[in-house]
This record gives sequence, C-alpha cells and structure tokens, in this order.
Amino acid sequence: MIKGTTPTHKFTIPDEAVGNIKEIKITYEQDGVDIVTKRTEDCTVDGNAVSVRLTQTDTFKFDHNAVVNIQIRILTKNGDALASFPLQVNAVECLDD
Repeated sequence: MIKGTTPTHKFTIPDEAVGNIKEIKITYEQDGVDIVTKRTEDCTVDGNAVSVRLTQTDTFKFDHNAVVNIQIRILTKNGDALASFPLQVNAVECLDD
C-alpha cells in the first residue's frame, strides 16, 4: 500500500454473515498500535463482500518502515463474533509527502 493513496480494500465474508451484520470493524495496526480503524458506516457491503476505502490522510499515517496488519471483525445480529486472520501488507513510501 502506497502512502498518500486512496486504496479500496475488499474482504470476503462468510455466508452466515451475509444479511446478518450488526457491526463491522476493520483495524489497521503497526507494531501493536492501532493506526486506522474503520467501522460499519465507512464500509460498503455487497453480498459476501465488504469494501472500505482509505483516505490520503489515513495512508499517510502509516510508517513505511513497518508492516501494516489488517483485520476485519464482524458482529452478527444474533451475537456471533467473526474475525479474519490478520493480513499483512507493506506500507510503501510516497516520494512527495
């Protein structure tokens, strides 16, 4: 992920969550510190896909010397808590930040 860009991240959710989402939380962290958190209102749900767009302000917060860990968590209307395994991406320096 390049700092200063506006990427859209897309997550595939389990069938049991489709149409049953109460809350979504997507956490972006580096070195154990939450850097950016996106919530339900920041996301678009289309079938079994959840998409979220990061802003330039969001991506400029990442340190290009550390891995970004990303995890999506979903709370369903019937109280089930679902979570992805953390995904890892590199934050790449923007030359004109």
